[in-house]
Amino acid sequence: MPSLLSKKPILILATLLLIVTAGAVWLHFNKKPQPLRTGFTMISKQVFIPNDSTEKRLGAIQVRFQNAAGSWRQVHTFLNPNGTVLKAMDNGGYVENTRSDEMLRRDPHFAREEYVMGYKTFVLRWPKKDQTEYSETFLSPELQNMAIKHVVVSRAGIEVIEPIRIEIGDPEIRLWSESAKK
Repeated sequence: MPSLLSKKPILILATLLLIVTAGAVWLHFNKKPQPLRTGFTMISKQVFIPNDSTEKRLGAIQVRFQNAAGSWRQVHTFLNPNGTVLKAMDNGGYVENTRSDEMLRRDPHFAREEYVMGYKTFVLRWPKKDQTEYSETFLSPELQNMAIKHVVVSRAGIEVIEPIRIEIGDPEIRLWSESAKK
């Protein structure tokens, strides 16, 4: 009859296998559920207010189509000062939601939390050298951490890109076809 010492490699292997299996089971039942992603369509306006005037100038209209899987398409229509179309741009891609609320709060540029059109946002602020000029980006966790508002303050004036309408739900699939982009 073989001694217990001759079975030592088998016992070590069995113990290791048991530990790995127990760890995998623990991870499976204790992992945090991933938040559900929401598709949406957002229409935004870009306005510039020069420092030497109180007159706002509409510079662009942007439409962003974002599905729950992370694919997006964005159409920018840039306008001349008289309101006619200067040019249009169409681009798209994929975004991965990688930053948790806590990560955003710990970001060195985190300034505050603020609501934009009813959506909680984390405002990240990038000051320029003299602190009187800065840019701010408003990220919404409910909308896949998408930057839904931007503010740039400079010596020339204030530029704001902000939503005027947000529709929840996946955009129609035809918006990703090549024929829809032409």
